[in-house]
Amino acid sequence: MSIKSLAKNMLTKRENKKYERLLAKRRMTYEQWCEGQTFFSPETSGEESPFVLVCSEGGTPDKGADALLGAYFKGHPEAQVLYGDEDVWETPPGGPRHSPWFKPDWSPDLFDSLFYFGGLTAVRRRLYEQAAALCGEPVDERTLVKTCVELAGGYERGCRSIAHIPQVLFHWESREAMLECQKEPDTAGKEDALHGADTTGTIDEKPFVSAVICSKDHPQLLGRCLKALERAGTGTKLEVIVVDNGSSPENRRYLEQMLSEHTYLYQPMEFDFSSMCNLGAERARGKFLLFLNDDVELCGEDCLGQMALSAGKPYVGAVGIKLYYPDSVRIQHAGIVNLPMGPVHKLQFLEDTQDYYFGWNKRTVNVLAVTAACLMVEREKFCLAGGFSPRLKVAFNDVELGFKLWELGYFNVCRNDLYAYHHESLSRGDDETKEKLNRLLKERALLYEMHPALLGEDPFYSVHLSRQGLDTRIRPAFETAGNKMQEERGTAKRARLGGFREDSCLLFRVESCEQGILQGYGVVLGDDNSCYERYLLFEDQKGALFFQKTKGQYRPDLVENMPDQNWVGLCGFWLKVSEENLPRGIYRVGMAAKNTVTKTKLLWWSLRTIEIGEGGENR
Repeated sequence: MSIKSLAKNMLTKRENKKYERLLAKRRMTYEQWCEGQTFFSPETSGEESPFVLVCSEGGTPDKGADALLGAYFKGHPEAQVLYGDEDVWETPPGGPRHSPWFKPDWSPDLFDSLFYFGGLTAVRRRLYEQAAALCGEPVDERTLVKTCVELAGGYERGCRSIAHIPQVLFHWESREAMLECQKEPDTAGKEDALHGADTTGTIDEKPFVSAVICSKDHPQLLGRCLKALERAGTGTKLEVIVVDNGSSPENRRYLEQMLSEHTYLYQPMEFDFSSMCNLGAERARGKFLLFLNDDVELCGEDCLGQMALSAGKPYVGAVGIKLYYPDSVRIQHAGIVNLPMGPVHKLQFLEDTQDYYFGWNKRTVNVLAVTAACLMVEREKFCLAGGFSPRLKVAFNDVELGFKLWELGYFNVCRNDLYAYHHESLSRGDDETKEKLNRLLKERALLYEMHPALLGEDPFYSVHLSRQGLDTRIRPAFETAGNKMQEERGTAKRARLGGFREDSCLLFRVESCEQGILQGYGVVLGDDNSCYERYLLFEDQKGALFFQKTKGQYRPDLVENMPDQNWVGLCGFWLKVSEENLPRGIYRVGMAAKNTVTKTKLLWWSLRTIEIGEGGENR
């Protein structure tokens, strides 16, 4: 080995060790996270408890649970049933704590598919006594709790009587005991009848579903969609309405023949998903509206019937299902989560070969929104919500519909026990151009302008779960709690890029650019990333260039998603910039990366821009 190669190896090993030390600082255990929490824990008053604790065997309540529950009941007279989060604490005190389950706020459909209240439920004494008298003796604790939920109006629109305290209130002795408590008996269909699902209007009728499909110049794609729709509609009365915004004359003639037994609305216009769907809904006669992309293939003979069973419940709003990428079990959609960076398809790109976060991908879950690639809703509820907003022509119109239904008191549902294949974006392309990105960001800003109270808020996604960056996994936030936002003082330095070459091997992504906070990652493909220094670049409209060195944020998702790349866990960035750092103006954002061992210099620009100054917007 030459002296040059030997020196290179020594320097590389030095950088690897520095990387490992920094990585250790960025990581955090659950026990370390618990020690740093300052949860509310009031003193007991000595008065008789106004509630009854229903506890499972195999665990114990937290020492502060009784006081906390009592204080909540006192401050929230509408609350009748309370539950909290839980974890596993082996031989407390002193034993290890692990496997925290951070739960959503009241989720009636999840409750039907999983007893997610777990080891501890608090019930107001009067309600408990009423339920016990109704159930008789003997009765198991789960049946008693479910009866309390029923009596408290848990399955009514706008329910506020079932509440969640986002704090660990129960400790299991083992993970096996925790999982055993979650198991549900086979009661398929029982809850639907119990909770008043109305799919027909009369007992003997089939559910009447009107499928609204937007399509242009994709006759073969549409034909495949219709065949799958017909199979999935077994057991339903189905009508199909195709809205065409301007196919070619040849395709139009073909479609008119193909759709001779259906409703074909030909109306040339720029692509406007909201208006096209609303146009189709106006012509619909069914009790249920199914909005379906022409690139979606439904699976299962009774898929529509099962969706209608959920959509017919009086408290349910929009209903979606799990979507796979074609010819795979790779998840494209399993419900939309509303994070500070905006709506996110959690579990996207993950293989559906295992359970993710207590079976989210296998169960029926309540969510703030579902994708309109396959969305069913009762026509009456759709009209009550005002349909799809014409202000959102392309993106986020489905999310906005979900927001409206939620604000009206309805619970939106994703049936992850049903699935379809989605040839995503074949209909209109992707959003990887500057023009489309700008349109997407403007429509996202408009979404929160219309619903400011929901900016970064999601009642069905715990505040203790990961909320930063575009990590599609559902993981506890403590795993990246060692990350701190980089907030530099003083003006960013002017940059000179001598010797740097633009190369797409520097995979640079700005995932979020809100209120001066930049978040994303930069990975050098095919090289040792521990040896690279990274700099965010800001170039104004006159060509003036500034740089800010990044400190490296821990991104476990990069390690999991890029197993073939080296040392990528600290390739994230989380940086705040303001007028203290940059002069006022609009800047395009890029990254420069320099290898401290080989001296390789790389450069790449994103499509994102950031505006610095009063009233400035990030783009």
